[in-house]
Amino acid sequence: MTKCKKPTPYDPKLIAAQCDPLTLRSGCTAGCWKGENFKQCGRPPVAIRRWTRDDGYDDCELLPEEGVYGPVCKAHANHDAVPLAVVLDAMTGVGR
Repeated sequence: MTKCKKPTPYDPKLIAAQCDPLTLRSGCTAGCWKGENFKQCGRPPVAIRRWTRDDGYDDCELLPEEGVYGPVCKAHANHDAVPLAVVLDAMTGVGR
């Protein structure tokens, strides 16, 4: 687990319950600007990250204050992230 901006419960079972496994297929959920177009990164995920309003989404009313969890690649897993293997183990009921 990496350093977190605000203390939150990082229970892999809680994160697994809140994370939709289908989003793993679309890859990293980080947004990237390419010229004037905004696109999702899409690289293979290595962790599950908590996205919060202070990540640049402070004016987004759709994002809950506590944030949401989504898959991220190695480049975007700089904080508030739990390794993907730990979350997948929690989803399948395997303990580490």
